[in-house]
Amino acid sequence: MAPLCLSCCPWRQHGEPLLPRAQPRVEPMNLGSRMRSDSETSATRRIQALIEESSSVLNRGLGALKSSHHIQPEQGGTWCSPAAFLLILGVLITFPSAISLEIYYFSLTEETFLKPDPQSRSNGLARVVAMPLTCAAVNFLIVHIRKTTFWWDRNDARCCCCDPLALWPMFLAVLVLGRSACLKAINENPADKIAFYIEAVIALVCLKMYYALLDQINAIIKGMANEQDMINKTPPVRKMQGLVRNITRSGRPEKDVVYCFANTNTVPAEVLSYVWWLYYFVGKVSGAGITFVVFMGVSNSVIGHFLLGGIALSAATASGFLFELGPNTLSLFRLSLNKPFYVGDLVTLNINGAMDSPTTSIMGFVENITMMYVVVRNFEMKQTWIPHKSFSGMIIQNWTRRPSKTVLLNIGISCRCPVKKVKQLADFGMRWIQASPEIQQANYRKCHITKVGNGYNIEVIFLPSIGVSHRGIRQKFLVAFMTAGERMQIPFVPLLINQNFCDENCTAPQNSASYVIDSSKFDDLLPDPEDRLPKGVGLGFRQFPEEHANLAEVAAQLVPTGAALGFQAPERANESV
Repeated sequence: MAPLCLSCCPWRQHGEPLLPRAQPRVEPMNLGSRMRSDSETSATRRIQALIEESSSVLNRGLGALKSSHHIQPEQGGTWCSPAAFLLILGVLITFPSAISLEIYYFSLTEETFLKPDPQSRSNGLARVVAMPLTCAAVNFLIVHIRKTTFWWDRNDARCCCCDPLALWPMFLAVLVLGRSACLKAINENPADKIAFYIEAVIALVCLKMYYALLDQINAIIKGMANEQDMINKTPPVRKMQGLVRNITRSGRPEKDVVYCFANTNTVPAEVLSYVWWLYYFVGKVSGAGITFVVFMGVSNSVIGHFLLGGIALSAATASGFLFELGPNTLSLFRLSLNKPFYVGDLVTLNINGAMDSPTTSIMGFVENITMMYVVVRNFEMKQTWIPHKSFSGMIIQNWTRRPSKTVLLNIGISCRCPVKKVKQLADFGMRWIQASPEIQQANYRKCHITKVGNGYNIEVIFLPSIGVSHRGIRQKFLVAFMTAGERMQIPFVPLLINQNFCDENCTAPQNSASYVIDSSKFDDLLPDPEDRLPKGVGLGFRQFPEEHANLAEVAAQLVPTGAALGFQAPERANESV
C-alpha cells in the first residue's frame, strides 16, 4: 500500500505557525512576486480609499462579508485543466451517441412517440406553454428579493431585465416542467428514458448551485482574511506586531524555535479558513456522492434513507469533535467579522469589565491566534493560552486603540490648610492646563476640589495632544503644580491613610501678609509653548524596535523600570483611563 501523501492537505500547508517553515527559493521577478506586489499595491489603494472616505474597517457588521469582492481571481481553475477537457469530450461523445441509439431503436418499433390520448397531450403541452411564465415569475421573485433584502446592492444603478442570479433557477424550473411534460405527453418507454436524462441534468444543476454556495462562503472567508492581511500592512499594526515579535524572543535561536511563534501577524479569518476547510471538503464530497447515487438510478426513498443514515452516523461518530469545533468556529467568525483586536494589540480580558482586578483579569499583548486558543503574553512575559470557548465570554478592552491616554490625578491637601489657598492652587492648575499647547483644549478638562472627607481632594483630568507622551505631560504638570504648592506653603498629604492630617507645625501660615499670594507670582510656572515634549511612544521608549532586532538592541532602548514596555503595570492602569 502506497504511503499517504499529505503534501496537498491544508492542515500540512497551513499548520499553526509555531515553527518556521523552510521557504523555497523564489526568483526575484517570477509570477508569485509580481502577484504579491500587486496585492500590496491593491491593499495600499484600499486603505487610502478608506482614509479619503473617512471610513473605517471597524463597526461594519455584516458589511465585512463584502470583502470577498476584493479577492484577486485565481489564474486558471478547474475548467482550464485536463480533467475539464476530458469531461467536455465525454459529453460530446455520450450525448450524440445516446440520442442516435434512441432514435434508431425507436424507429424499429411500431410505437408512436406521443400518447394517443388527447388529454395527455394537452397536459404535456400545457406544461411546455407554462415555461415562459414560470421563468418570468422566478426572475421577478429573485429580483424582488434582491432589491428588498440585498442591502449592499440597493444603490446599484444597473438595469437588467434578467437577473444573473435567476439564470440557474430558471433553467432548473424549465427542466422540471420539461420532465413533467415528457411523462404526460410521451409514451411510457421513451418518456422514462428522457425523464432519466433530465433528472441527471437536474442533479447536475443542483450540484452546481450547491457548489456555488460553498464557493461563495469560501470566497467570503478568504476575503476577510485578505482584508485582515491588508490591515496588517498598515504602519501602526506592523509596529505593534514588530514590538510583540521582539519582546517574545529570548535571543537564543535554539530556545526561540521551540517556545516562540514564527509569525506574529496571524489573522482570525485565516485560522477560520482552516476550520472551514473541513466543512468545505465534507460538503463537496457529500454533494458529489448524492449526485453519483442519482446517476446510478437509485430511488428517491433510498436516497432519503441514505442521507438520514449518513447524518445520524456522522452525528454519532463526530459529535465530540464537532461540539469542540463549533464554539471555536463561532468565536473565530466573531473575531474575523468584528475585529475587536489585532495580533500585537495590548488588551485586558476579564469577565466584569473591571480594569483594576489583577486576580480576575489578564492584561498583555495578543501574541497569536490558533485554531483552539488565543495566546496572550502578559507583563510577566508569561505565554497565556485562552481557549476560544472561555474567550467568547470575556470582555475585551483594547488599550492600543486609545488615541491618547487620559491623565487622571487625585492630589490630597490637609484639611488644616486655608480653603482660599486650596482654591487658588486649583485655579492655578486649571490655568496651567488651559495654557499648555500639548493638551487637547477642545476635550474634557478638570481641576477642581471634589471631596473633603479625608482632607481636600483636588481631581485633575485632561487629555494630552495626539502623539504627546502621557507620562511626560503628567510629569510637567506635577512639577509645576507642586512647585506652586511649595511657594504657597500648602501641606500635601497622602490619600490612602485613615487620617491624613499633617502636624500642627506643617500647617500653612494664615497671617495677612502671606495668606494668599498674588497669581502673577506663578506666571513662571506656566508651560512654555516652545518647550515641547518629544513625540513618540513614551519618554523611556522613543520608537518601536526594528523587526529582527535582537534582544540586546531592544533592551538598550527600554528603561530599566517596570514600565519598560512603554505601558503602565496593570495595578496602575486606573491612573491612565
